Amino acid sequence: MAKATPTKGLNRSAFDNLLLYICQQVPPDELGKTKLCKCLWFSDLRAYAELGKSITGERYIKGQHGPIPADLPQVLIDLERKHRLATRKRRHFQGQYQYEQHEFVPLVEPDIKSQFSTEQMAIIGEVIHYVCHEHTAKEISELTHNRIWELAEIGEEIPLQTAFVIRMGEVTEEDMKWGRRVIAERSAASAAA
Repeated sequence: MAKATPTKGLNRSAFDNLLLYICQQVPPDELGKTKLCKCLWFSDLRAYAELGKSITGERYIKGQHGPIPADLPQVLIDLERKHRLATRKRRHFQGQYQYEQHEFVPLVEPDIKSQFSTEQMAIIGEVIHYVCHEHTAKEISELTHNRIWELAEIGEEIPLQTAFVIRMGEVTEEDMKWGRRVIAERSAASAAA
């Protein structure tokens, strides 16, 4: 398997510190990978919609349980290697169901003062509360299964620009053509880089 190419435009320091901050704010047994992904997604999505720019510059792709950060697997490996984050898998029981939950423990203080503006911190705080305290992992996952997510294939990019399409209503064929063109242009630019 080829090594994944990092997202062009990714602010790795902002991504690392946002991830660490989320993990610091939510107890490990309450976060899990699904909620972590949703906190990252909604933080970038809301910042893009409200401030005109995402917080991390990350690219999100369609996963089974909703949008996931494309660079998350490598980021987690790097943070563990640098002893900035500990991860573990734990059996979790919910009623009669048993599943494996990822738990994340930050080993360093995230740098939030130099990384995030007051507006970004307000968005991040609201997102953490919304995702982690108002919803179960299953509920928040289902909320991300909107029309845009349904139209994408597993592993296909879900551009943050879709925040505006989601708010305006149904996706038209013209919207689909535009989305395919943007993805093709980004793919060509990535291949040329």
